[in-house]
Amino acid sequence: MRISRFIPDFITQTGDTKVSFTTRAYPNSTPAVKEFTINSSKTFQSTRIRARSIALKISNTATNQDWKLGTFRLDIAPGGMR
Repeated sequence: MRISRFIPDFITQTGDTKVSFTTRAYPNSTPAVKEFTINSSKTFQSTRIRARSIALKISNTATNQDWKLGTFRLDIAPGGMR
């Protein structure tokens, strides 16, 4: 699959939030991690991620920060990897 961008929808957000995508080309291959730092003024984030397996993780960048996730939107399309 291919993820070209995502639209973060945080209902409340204090500070910065880290969005991580862990990708694998094959089930036993070494995972690759792409991280993006999102603040409250960010409307979308371009990613250009292509893999067969993708895991999403959302976390804080420092202490005393919090967020509440709304509807998280991904722009996903079939990838075309052979």
